[in-house]
Amino acid sequence: MNSCGSEWNRWDLHFHTPSSYDYKDKGISNAEIINEMKRNSVVAFAITDHHVIDIDRYKELKELGKIEGITVLPGIEFLSDARGKEPVHFIGIFSEESNIEHIWGQIKHKTDINKVDSEGLKENQVYCDLKDTIELVKELGGIVTIHAGDKSGSVENITHSLPHGTAQKTEIAKAVDIYELGNEKDQELYRKFVFPNIGKTIPMIICSDNHNIKKYQIKQKLWIKGELSFKGLKYALNEPDSRFYIGEEPNIIKRVRENPTKYIKSIKIKRTGKEDSSSIWFKDISIPLNCELVTVIGHKGSGKSAISDILAMCSDAEHSDDYIFLHKQKFKKKGLADRFSAYVEFESGKKTEERLLTHIIDESQERLVRYLPQSYFEKVCNEIDKVDAFRSEIEKVVFQYVPQEKKMGLTTFEELIDFKKMSAEKEISHIHEQILALNDEIIKLENQADPSFRKNLLSKIKLKEEELKAHENLKPQTIADPSNQVESDDTKAKKTALGVLESSKLTIEQEIESIRRKISDRNYFIIESEKLNRDFKNKSSELFLTISEGKDIAEKCGFDISKVINLEFDESVISSRVTILKEENENDANLIKVEHDWDSKAFESISLASKLEHLK
Repeated sequence: MNSCGSEWNRWDLHFHTPSSYDYKDKGISNAEIINEMKRNSVVAFAITDHHVIDIDRYKELKELGKIEGITVLPGIEFLSDARGKEPVHFIGIFSEESNIEHIWGQIKHKTDINKVDSEGLKENQVYCDLKDTIELVKELGGIVTIHAGDKSGSVENITHSLPHGTAQKTEIAKAVDIYELGNEKDQELYRKFVFPNIGKTIPMIICSDNHNIKKYQIKQKLWIKGELSFKGLKYALNEPDSRFYIGEEPNIIKRVRENPTKYIKSIKIKRTGKEDSSSIWFKDISIPLNCELVTVIGHKGSGKSAISDILAMCSDAEHSDDYIFLHKQKFKKKGLADRFSAYVEFESGKKTEERLLTHIIDESQERLVRYLPQSYFEKVCNEIDKVDAFRSEIEKVVFQYVPQEKKMGLTTFEELIDFKKMSAEKEISHIHEQILALNDEIIKLENQADPSFRKNLLSKIKLKEEELKAHENLKPQTIADPSNQVESDDTKAKKTALGVLESSKLTIEQEIESIRRKISDRNYFIIESEKLNRDFKNKSSELFLTISEGKDIAEKCGFDISKVINLEFDESVISSRVTILKEENENDANLIKVEHDWDSKAFESISLASKLEHLK
């Protein structure tokens, strides 16, 4: 076996030889063409000369290409009278196994190319009917590519000024197999506008349209995923989005190139023991593996388990007790396993050690592949108590495909998830606290909006009104204003003295009230300051921890974390101020407190509250 199946390769489906009337250097040899295509890593190309198929040249190019592992397809480029601003160019491509003499004979006979011989016209003076020629190419087993986008001779030259122009372009689009673009950027326009309108996705390519092999150049590389043959090209047409790629290289090629130790290139199995009629398996075979291989398909007993078990055994994969083919009660038991050996080669060129199929895996060795044998898979899926084991296996497989640079230096999928969740969980916790606070406010407002809250307020108002009414009813009998009575000199003197005392008493009462407000304000400031200090302390502790944890990654990333955040926290600033406020409160509290022995002290030395008692 030497085929890897469908792989990405460089193609060129529009290429001219000196047989084209407008070729720049007629002296170019076929060998020079093959050598230049090889130098440019093009492994499949189509000969598409203008209105001619040079059978002898094609056959020689095909044989020279075969020696170099290059597939050469026969083809021809047509000009059409498409009723546009200029002729539309389109190409017919045929199988390398087709009867090219018959194809060329049919084309010359059934198109206006016959006028080159019958009327003596030049190749560029002949125009082939677009619709009829496409149908002929299809009848002869070929496929059709047409110039599109801003490429010269594009199908877009067909005018839109009349309704039949649009209809004609739609009809052509459904008849052709491939659009050949002039620029890579044209792809997006076709995907966004054209294909949805016509109800068909068409493969898009960019080719060299080369007319001088000594100056071979392309606007962008064309990659096609498929067997290097016309058959492979036709199969690729079924998947226009996933098997055609215009660009430097498809992503899978980049992944393999950057991770060659993660992709198996081939497995080699050979006989090491004697040969007899009962041991006809594995006669020195080499099985190449495609880097995009996802499934091995075959009938029961066709060797699927044998290949997967041998791959696992060579790569020290786990669950060796659950291997199906290389099981101690099956192939190993029959005394055949020791007659064969195998090894695996990776894309990096590394080869595992060659092992007999009787090899027992050392559980301490690093796993080069992850392997879930069918019997193990069935076991963990069918037994409830194996659910965690199954999840663990899946996580191992998933973690294996995480790029090394995204593993953050961690060793398991669980560690990676925990690491990524940590920061988010902190933010979620903070948001949760905010939500709780908002919920409390919402509940208070909702309670106030409840009819019972208004009813309770009205009840309180009513109660106060009744208390006020009762108070009014208990008001003492009005006494006549003494000021209206005739006063003696003694009464006047007493009233004057009483006025002075009342004035002094009112002043002291105002001072005491002012001090009480100050004490109340300070108490509020003390409580809020202490709360603020606690909040600062908690938040700074979190930030200090985050900074401490981030220093290592900052150093590895090459930046100074102190330039990102520089945190200083001094709780003594607030606590010292709180102490002063408490002292001021204590001093003021003494001023409004009645001393037990105030009446034995001088008036000026006692507290304001004591002075008030004295004045009373």
